[in-house]
Amino acid sequence: MLGPGDVRLPFLGIAICLFSRASTGLWAAEQAAVDAAIQRGRTHLVQQIKPGVAGNLGLYALVKLGFDKQDSAVQRAVKTIEERIVDGSYSPLQHHFYEAGIALMLLEAISGETHRHLMEPIVAFVIANQRPNGAWFYPTVVLPDSGDTSITQYSLLGLWAAVRAGIEIPNQVWENAARWHITRQASDGAFRYHPFVGGESGFVNVSNRTMTVAGTGSLMLSRRMLFGDVEFVGETRVPESGRRFGVLDRMTEDVPATARKTELPILPAIDGSLKKSLHWLAINIGGQDARSENYPCYYRYGIERVGSLHGVEKIGVHDWYDEGADELLRRQRGDGSWIEVNGDAVASTALALLFLMKVTASTISPVRKTPTFGGGLLAGGRGLPANLGQISVKEGVVAERKMRGPVDSLLLDLERSSPVEVASIQAAVVEAVQLERTEDLFQHVEKLKKLAFDSRVEVRRTACWALGRAGEITAAPMLIQALTDADESVAREASFGLSILSRRINGCGLPLDPLDNLAEDASDADRQSHLELWGNESAKRWQEWYQKNRPYEERDDRTQLKRK
Repeated sequence: MLGPGDVRLPFLGIAICLFSRASTGLWAAEQAAVDAAIQRGRTHLVQQIKPGVAGNLGLYALVKLGFDKQDSAVQRAVKTIEERIVDGSYSPLQHHFYEAGIALMLLEAISGETHRHLMEPIVAFVIANQRPNGAWFYPTVVLPDSGDTSITQYSLLGLWAAVRAGIEIPNQVWENAARWHITRQASDGAFRYHPFVGGESGFVNVSNRTMTVAGTGSLMLSRRMLFGDVEFVGETRVPESGRRFGVLDRMTEDVPATARKTELPILPAIDGSLKKSLHWLAINIGGQDARSENYPCYYRYGIERVGSLHGVEKIGVHDWYDEGADELLRRQRGDGSWIEVNGDAVASTALALLFLMKVTASTISPVRKTPTFGGGLLAGGRGLPANLGQISVKEGVVAERKMRGPVDSLLLDLERSSPVEVASIQAAVVEAVQLERTEDLFQHVEKLKKLAFDSRVEVRRTACWALGRAGEITAAPMLIQALTDADESVAREASFGLSILSRRINGCGLPLDPLDNLAEDASDADRQSHLELWGNESAKRWQEWYQKNRPYEERDDRTQLKRK
């Protein structure tokens, strides 16, 4: 999957595991066969490891297997990576982002804390070379709007390793990558190798299984980095008739790729895209195509990443681990290695072992139902505990507490609370609604309308979030008024709330985020002016929508009768 002139290495990124091997349902005899295959593969790697990017992938697998991190081969690899950093700048060889991604993975596996100083310039190299559209491509090739699903996968896997080492990656990097995948997804839900005008033709650039698991895994990883463990519930079986969609998902399906721009609400857009790709995989995972047949280790490890990130044992009717283990055991050679078409035995063997071991289980925790606001107000990674239902605020510091509720009591608490308690009650409101019964909001719309004009920003923001999810169109006027709120976060929640309430994924036609398209170096005055213009125009457009969709009793009024 490398470019012209490159040695083709069948790399596949780190899979992310949620299960122990015992959970797959393998019989003891079959498990013994898997363990034996792993041991033979490990022995082959120890004997055949060599310098270079394939060797680094092999060392990554060995380190995850418990190989001595002080071994001379490991230390030589670290030294070689260090030599690629000159005056604080990282310069990889011919394998560019594959090399960078694997280097980050290996350094983090050895010791992210110890090698953070080496990882930081590699991270800077990867981020600096992300294309404006959110993808990565061959760094020496200039093609309009280009991107490579496989290269992008490795860039993101490397950045994920950096996150685990404590290096902060800007959210915009993940969001841009997610948007690229969403807008380049094929109409059938699959992903392609070079999905752009002028990209390669032929079987490598049609919908195929290797690129679909790569693209789906990258979307899932971007989602996790942006929103933590917010639960995703998608189809992983073949539906009996058609597809099932959430409130916004059907509109994602109906929006042509050329119209999906930055105003898309990123979380529902990601989930809509994932549902489409998972549906495609549910149907096609057991099929055949040239790419997955030629690169079975790459393909199987991609499936492992998807299945593990999604937290499922089956995709469609297929037990992805059992079937993958069966295939890899059949393909293992007498010397303990695996090899793919035009591939490298060390790299192929490493990928096969990483699949068989589910070696990255310790890197992620089981998915929890974590609430998030429409625009990412309380997304993961922003200093709050993963379970927002178990926090409180004492003297301005977030601390764990037990869940509060029910909703009516929480809203009363929110109305009466002191400023320092608002965050605690806010989190409890969100969790009570998302994890218990959304319908609990219906009977409290009038109270929410009142809270939408509270003097405290956090209270107004929470009220807008809840009004947008109450499913009551009479809440729309309050949200429309909140679009002109002086605080941008309140206006943002009102915008997302109206999009959800109206089931219009593109909102009123303006960016859903009031500060989209604002220059980074804008002054405070320019920022305020931009917010006011956006608020006034958004309110005007949403008011026009409401006039057309308002309840019948509001239309049959005296003013209309007098005009008649």
